[in-house]
Amino acid sequence: MARKSSSSSDPAELFRADLISAMKVSDLRQLQEGPYFAIKDPWRKEWDVGVQVCTNPTSLPTSKTEILCSPPVYPGHFELPQRMICGDHSFTTYDCDGVDLCWLETVNRQKRLKAISDTGVISQEDLQRAIVAFELKCQCNMARAIATEEDFAIEYDDTVVCDVCKEKEGEENNEMIFCDSCNVCVHQACYGVLSIPQFSWLCRPCAAYDTSAHCVLCSSEGGALKATQYGSRWVHVNCALWIPEVGIGNIEKMEPITKIEDIPTTRWNLVCCICKKKQGACIQCSANNCIVSYHVTCGFKVGLEMKSRLDAGVLCVLNESYCPRHTTLRKPDSGRVQLSLETKKPIKSVRLQEMEDDFYSYASSNEVAVELNMKPRYCELFYNYWKLKRKVTGHHLLML
Repeated sequence: MARKSSSSSDPAELFRADLISAMKVSDLRQLQEGPYFAIKDPWRKEWDVGVQVCTNPTSLPTSKTEILCSPPVYPGHFELPQRMICGDHSFTTYDCDGVDLCWLETVNRQKRLKAISDTGVISQEDLQRAIVAFELKCQCNMARAIATEEDFAIEYDDTVVCDVCKEKEGEENNEMIFCDSCNVCVHQACYGVLSIPQFSWLCRPCAAYDTSAHCVLCSSEGGALKATQYGSRWVHVNCALWIPEVGIGNIEKMEPITKIEDIPTTRWNLVCCICKKKQGACIQCSANNCIVSYHVTCGFKVGLEMKSRLDAGVLCVLNESYCPRHTTLRKPDSGRVQLSLETKKPIKSVRLQEMEDDFYSYASSNEVAVELNMKPRYCELFYNYWKLKRKVTGHHLLML
């Protein structure tokens, strides 16, 4: 049985039923001893028609191979930048973006129009080296100032507390660290910081350049925030620890925040007695027969009694919090709880913010020009551009 080919150049196809017949063996036939190959594929009905074979093997196309001296370069072929190859080119941790390139083009054009005697072109590599030098100078000098100035000694500022545990003191291998952008203060263990960076440290929202990050469980902005499991929302570490349904994926790193979807609808519908808002998820007073609800962050801000204790019987941490009325009853010497969310900024936070606003004073264009062997007027241009770009980006670091 043969099928005619659609084209004269194509090989004809033949179905040979005799091969199928030769393959079939009766179930009653005794097989000789010897090795056999187990066929796992079930028998297909179309195989009864025959086996498809080629009647003209010479007409089949053959493959051709050739040796190329060098691989071809296609459009869009990626090449490693020269500055990232070990050799004569030094590695920098700053990449020029479109704004940098436009600025360089404008500066070089103005040089040509003004017919400046120096006909050299300001290169992209010079700008990168200068910005990295300014960033390093700024970070080193600010770190030195923080270490020497008396205003930054934590023991002289009673208002400095960890944003998570609300404790004022650190300990060995669990230091209190400040974000270099938003100045939030946390313990290493409370925020999951395994090691303190040499120069600067940024909390998760500041590292992600999210200046409007807010907690989905209390709707408050700022503070010790961590990303949720899918990285699209933020949650205070405090809120994650105090709301029973919420979990933390890695306790050592205190992230990501998980099980947000397990919070029941009844908790989302509670109204905070402090901020009077029906947003996020609230907790309720631990006193018997008391259903007063409030946000975790609101409770800490107004000074409600909120304590965690270890239950040795079940080896777990139990959280107990009390509403304003029961807090006053349990601590009569503390007086009536003032339901005010206005808090006094720590002295250290204010001083750090002042330093951030005046960051450019911790780097000098003349010093950088000497270190990089660069012309002072070029370095002055780079210095003014670096200062402007840092201000536009909200004082965020420009280095990778």
